[in-house]
Amino acid sequence: MFRLQARPVVASVAALAVIGAAGCGSDNSDSSGGGSSSKSASSQSSGSSGLSGIPTIQDLTSKGLEAPPPTSSQGPAKGKTVWWVSCGLSITACSVPAHAAQEAAKTLGITLKVADGKLNVGGGDAAAVRTALAAKPEAIIIHGISCPIVRQPLEEAKKAGVKVMGVEALDCSDPPDSGTKLFSADMKYAPQAESGVDYFKAWGKITADYIMQATKGKAQYIQNHGTEPLQENLNIGFNDEMKKCPDCKKLDEITFTSADLVPNGPWVQRLRTSLVKNPTADVVMVPFQPNAALAAQVVQDPAKQKIIGSSGEADIMDLTRQGKVYAVTGAHDADWMGWAAVDNINRVLQGQDTVPEGVGFRVVDKDNNLPPKGQPYHSPIDFKAAYKKAWASAQ
Repeated sequence: MFRLQARPVVASVAALAVIGAAGCGSDNSDSSGGGSSSKSASSQSSGSSGLSGIPTIQDLTSKGLEAPPPTSSQGPAKGKTVWWVSCGLSITACSVPAHAAQEAAKTLGITLKVADGKLNVGGGDAAAVRTALAAKPEAIIIHGISCPIVRQPLEEAKKAGVKVMGVEALDCSDPPDSGTKLFSADMKYAPQAESGVDYFKAWGKITADYIMQATKGKAQYIQNHGTEPLQENLNIGFNDEMKKCPDCKKLDEITFTSADLVPNGPWVQRLRTSLVKNPTADVVMVPFQPNAALAAQVVQDPAKQKIIGSSGEADIMDLTRQGKVYAVTGAHDADWMGWAAVDNINRVLQGQDTVPEGVGFRVVDKDNNLPPKGQPYHSPIDFKAAYKKAWASAQ
């Protein structure tokens, strides 16, 4: 979905930073569950813990924040050129949405070209934005690269009158920053979490909800807290929701930056130490894929110390199937992200406002929503068919 960011990353980090890759949507338009396993959550007694106002596990796995795509749209903005600036085509978190966007744009008759930010190695993000600008497109979509990282080239885009939309990216005016707004259009996600800030806060909230239900409101947890802009918003959402659990206790809070998430690096060493110091911990909250993948290597008894969080990449889905990860709370379909972005930029190119696209989160655990072995999370909503129908009816 997006890359951990705010500083250049080396290849070893990039291999881990697959935070939102997903496969194609299934042909099943039912929104009640997905993948090869969508059993009732009734087997998880924690779903009826009695926590007032907290969604049950059944709600989190069967509904989540996904919603059907918009049923109406603009006719295709044919003849327009859009550039997609990717956070890094070498990792699936960034490449899957880019390729999905190309497929969607082709359906609409829009020319969409891709510039590779190369995980910001050597200033690749800014260079990619400037490559796109040099082509004089009608619009630019930047994915997984928040505005503060590419502030100067975005100011150049604004002066040139090129429309810019960020996808899984924060504007320079979004908290925790308070600068000048440089995105000319706002990507909108699920109806319950429209803005980028709300989207990441919702990710944190859903993680907290599942933890509360899985422990019947008595979690003893180790929290892992990313300190970069997108991560901070997820953490705010998590902390605000955990306040609703008076009998839950945070035993430790481990901060990290992207550069810490290397094998045997600073973050996992701190986690090892925390697990030893806190033997009563029954939950390890992990926000993203690199955290989950590394935590699964050091947690000795995952049945007693539940790893909860992350997103829907294939490796984390398999770890969930194996019982090494207890639940994935931020699973979302990266193909859908590409199609949703194209639907919104098509509106922007015709002077219309963006709309909520339905793309959001659904919880995956061993009993619910697991895709086939070796595959990432697949939304059960047939979003491609929905977009094609809406675009065709608008012509």
